[in-house]
Amino acid sequence: MSDYQRAVDHMNADHADALVDIVRHVTGMHVTGVTITSMDDRGFDVEIVDDDTTGTARIPFPDGPIDPSAVRQVMVDMTRRARDEA
Repeated sequence: MSDYQRAVDHMNADHADALVDIVRHVTGMHVTGVTITSMDDRGFDVEIVDDDTTGTARIPFPDGPIDPSAVRQVMVDMTRRARDEA
């Protein structure tokens, strides 16, 4: 299993609230649920739920391509930024 897939599994299982905050911050949408479907060095794809509708979005990492070892810190930073600017 890749580092990116481990991050996807961990975020989906343990940090659903952080994902909602990140996606709201990045997209400006009032999402109520988020699931990461894939991740690579440039960002991650999500399935979003907004009340009764669903869709997908691409969430880029803010500073461009990242090494897999940096995923945890980048996600923490994105969560903090989203919550600080909410």
